[in-house]
Amino acid sequence: MSGDSSDTSIVEPKDRTIRITGLPQDVKGRELRRILRGFDGLENVPMDYDEREPVCFAQFSIILHAENARQRIEVPSLYD
Repeated sequence: MSGDSSDTSIVEPKDRTIRITGLPQDVKGRELRRILRGFDGLENVPMDYDEREPVCFAQFSIILHAENARQRIEVPSLYD
C-alpha cells in the first residue's frame, strides 16, 4: 500500500472534543447531556471534577460538529 493515496483519514478524539469550563460547582453530567443533546453528532459528555471547578469534555462524531458546537456555546447562557 505504499504510495497509495486514500481519502480515508484517522481523526484523533481530541480533535472532536471541546472543553467547557466556567460551570457551576454543583453541575451534574446529566444536566450537561440534556443541554448539549441538541448539538449534531454529540457522542459523550464526560465530566472531570477537580478542586477548582468542574470541566466538561463534549465529544462529537466529527470535527465539523465539534467546531459548530464550539462556536455556538456560550457557557454563561447555558444556565440563564
